[in-house]
Amino acid sequence: MNSTRRNMLLAVVLGFLVLLDLGSAPDNRPARDVGPLLPQLDVQRAARIELLGTAGESLVLERGDLGWVLPGSLGYSARQELVRSLLASLASLSTLDLVSSDRDRHGEYGVAAGTHLRILDGSGTVLAELLQGGLAPDGKATYGRLLAEDKTYRLTGLAPLRLEKAYYLDARLLSFESALVGAIRLQNSEGSLRIVRDTARVKVWRREDTGQPVAAVEVENLLNTLRATFLEEVIAVDSLEELDSFHLELELAGGVTLGVTLGDPVDGGLVPAKTTGSEFTVGLSDASARALRTAAGKFGTSGF
Repeated sequence: MNSTRRNMLLAVVLGFLVLLDLGSAPDNRPARDVGPLLPQLDVQRAARIELLGTAGESLVLERGDLGWVLPGSLGYSARQELVRSLLASLASLSTLDLVSSDRDRHGEYGVAAGTHLRILDGSGTVLAELLQGGLAPDGKATYGRLLAEDKTYRLTGLAPLRLEKAYYLDARLLSFESALVGAIRLQNSEGSLRIVRDTARVKVWRREDTGQPVAAVEVENLLNTLRATFLEEVIAVDSLEELDSFHLELELAGGVTLGVTLGDPVDGGLVPAKTTGSEFTVGLSDASARALRTAAGKFGTSGF
């Protein structure tokens, strides 16, 4: 056996012995607890979410009879799927994602100060509380820690918490499927107009008063404009003010009716609006209100 082959054989044997030694050596590393990071969090019991930013900005979400609402917006509805997704992400956090136990590294992970999150049940009992810090380099997680601990964890799947009311607000004015709309009624101070879909030819629309066809593209534009109309803020609740500047009503399959009434612009440039059956008066941007009126005016009705 030449020297080269002998050296190779010795190297293989030595490597095998090293691996054998490592495998039999005791593991002196501290045991890592594996379990939920927020073990007391029961999503079904969660009734209030509190967020507090580093500059003192805050936001509160509360669970009402019909879902999550924003007390800071007079109790207007929040985006339900968004809140449910947030709670699900928090419930999935694990202690397995420990990245540091060193208090001196809090600044490195942005958890020396950060967004404070607290979740309570209906009786005020705290179900979960943590401090969220910086964004992980891969952008797929943030860092955070429990307030009473020095340990820092990777919060996998939890995006940076937002504190703007507009982000959580269910801001779409009306939600509907255009294909289910069978008739549209438009009304202002000068009169009204009803446009109906031809039952035999679903892409054909006519004026009810004259029977004359109207351009389907204009109907589609009106419906798309309405679907793309979002409120800017909630102005009032249980307002006695009557809005009658412009009214639009949709008649959907199954006898469902959706409508919105606009008023005249108020201070600040917002246009008050109220949807059928709602207790809230909301504010649309002047641009959104004008776009809606312009789309309705394509049917030749004066005053829109």
